[in-house]
Amino acid sequence: MKKIVLLIALSMLACAHPVWTQENVFQFKTLKLKNTKGSISGVIEIGNFPLLVSKNKRFAEKINTFLQVEELETILGTKAVTSGLASVTTSLASVSWEVLQTPGNILSISFAMEGCGAYCDNYDAYANFDTRTGDMILLRHLLTKEGFEVMNRKVKANKKATIRLFMKETREKLAKSVSKDDRELYKEQLFLYETCNTHDIDDDAGFYFTENNIVITSSRCSAHVVRAIDDLGTFSFAHEIEEMEKYLSPYGVSLLKGGQFVKNASIGGKMFKGTIGKYPVTALLTRVQGDNSFSMWYWYEKHMTLIAWSGKMHNGKTLTMTERDVKGDYKIVASIYAEIKDGGIQGVWKNSITGEKLSLNLVEY
Repeated sequence: MKKIVLLIALSMLACAHPVWTQENVFQFKTLKLKNTKGSISGVIEIGNFPLLVSKNKRFAEKINTFLQVEELETILGTKAVTSGLASVTTSLASVSWEVLQTPGNILSISFAMEGCGAYCDNYDAYANFDTRTGDMILLRHLLTKEGFEVMNRKVKANKKATIRLFMKETREKLAKSVSKDDRELYKEQLFLYETCNTHDIDDDAGFYFTENNIVITSSRCSAHVVRAIDDLGTFSFAHEIEEMEKYLSPYGVSLLKGGQFVKNASIGGKMFKGTIGKYPVTALLTRVQGDNSFSMWYWYEKHMTLIAWSGKMHNGKTLTMTERDVKGDYKIVASIYAEIKDGGIQGVWKNSITGEKLSLNLVEY
């Protein structure tokens, strides 16, 4: 869990030029991140975070909420952002970001981060949005089922080929080396890459857009304790959009090639508003994996505290979920049974301790 307390101060320096799409004009302001933990003075600046500003309030709210929940695991309320000061609980020790150059209907943001637990570790993260709607773009949305499988095979094959080439070169170095230290390094590297797992890509796979490419990343071979010997690091493979056209879904064609608007029919990458019983709530469903499992965040509008659901989709229309007490012994405190209806989610939230049942009604926002 993320445990470092931050203060976030709002910088009023916006991007020099607004970003334009057919539906929305927007620009970015910078949220300066300050960490109050572990400092005598109580304040350590650790980086910055984006805040999207647009006249389309719903569009801006969706993207900002996705970014804050996905990367900071918190919600920065309107009052906090307006005042320029907010406390956040997170494991991040540093963070920076940039907006990438992309095709017209797409916003891609790249984050460079350092997270700390038992050890500190640097990593990159990417967030991609449909600027016509403010919804998240997931790789599985862009491609047909066949196309996703083809890209999965390509990424795995490219990763294996990169590893094989590096190991070939390392064996040649080992054969020629007379330095004991170098020989030990080469042996450790060979062992690392021989045991590297080339996982299937899924909707957690990092990817981003450039003007002409979709770049898919694959996790590095090393854990943080042996990262010093991992010369390959995170793998990135660029695929030209033109060459991928035959693998695109109707939504992917609409997004990348233009023409008639086609809505993404999945509930993944969407924001919902509604009620549990009589209480107003907001929810985010980021990704539905290939095995139909998913995680979902929701919060009561009055409290703005994130609560996690995990569950599974059945037959493309029924959802079963559980809610756990993450502050206690992680036991299940509620179960949820719901159905997808007209793009929304309707069902029953049941308290696992008292048996109390409340109606769940969520509408896509």
